[in-house]
Amino acid sequence: MNVRKPAIALATVALSLGLTACGGQSVEDACKVANKEATDATRDLSGISPTDPDSSATTIDKLTDRLKKTADDLENEEVKKELNELTDQFGQLSGLLADLKAAGTDSAKLQEVSGKLSSLSSEITSQAQDLNKLCNS
Repeated sequence: MNVRKPAIALATVALSLGLTACGGQSVEDACKVANKEATDATRDLSGISPTDPDSSATTIDKLTDRLKKTADDLENEEVKKELNELTDQFGQLSGLLADLKAAGTDSAKLQEVSGKLSSLSSEITSQAQDLNKLCNS
């Protein structure tokens, strides 16, 4: 499905954009911690196969768990809140990949899931930008 590649690529870019610019347990220190995890997570996302939704979902679940643990360990509530929101959105991505697999060749279902993936990708991008603004203010 052509839908899978853009959704995964957008998620990868959104995560990278949102966290790689974070600089320096002030906001700056919290962003440093989030940035390290984002770099590791982005590397993991690059290995996702759009033709294997099960493996992709497993990778995203592991990523989501790591991001959640990182957010839980942060002391700065502002950065923690932004990272938690982004983490929740990545958790939704795993579920949509399962929906994509379940849709099989049903074009109506594939279109529905594609629309949801597109919306979620936009939400992830927006949330990543919010985190980026916080880390660069």
